[in-house]
Amino acid sequence: MSSDYEKSRLLIALANKGKFDESQMDYYLKVVNSMRQPNESSRSLLELMNRNKVSDASLRKVLEAVGHINSDYEKARVLLDIAHQYPLEGTLRNSYIDAANTIKGEYERNRALAAVAKRATL
Repeated sequence: MSSDYEKSRLLIALANKGKFDESQMDYYLKVVNSMRQPNESSRSLLELMNRNKVSDASLRKVLEAVGHINSDYEKARVLLDIAHQYPLEGTLRNSYIDAANTIKGEYERNRALAAVAKRATL
């Protein structure tokens, strides 16, 4: 399958099936990482997390996948969603900060970092 749109549709259908089987996370993220269209990558990741509560281990993998997205805006969009949905502590928080630091643009990077800083102070 070469179309990022079609890949995204397939992944979203899997994520929406109910309880996502985390044993398939590596395959899911492999497809996400193969996409060249940043909006399709982020859409697939957002749908996965909005429809399913993923484990800390899987969330760490999602954060690694965020680093492969080729758009500062789309990276920040996924990171902001993660910061609002998941408690980020310890190594998971460090993984989030590492992902945020892959954002080249200062505005989007600061938005992502501010979200995790705000969460830590609540």
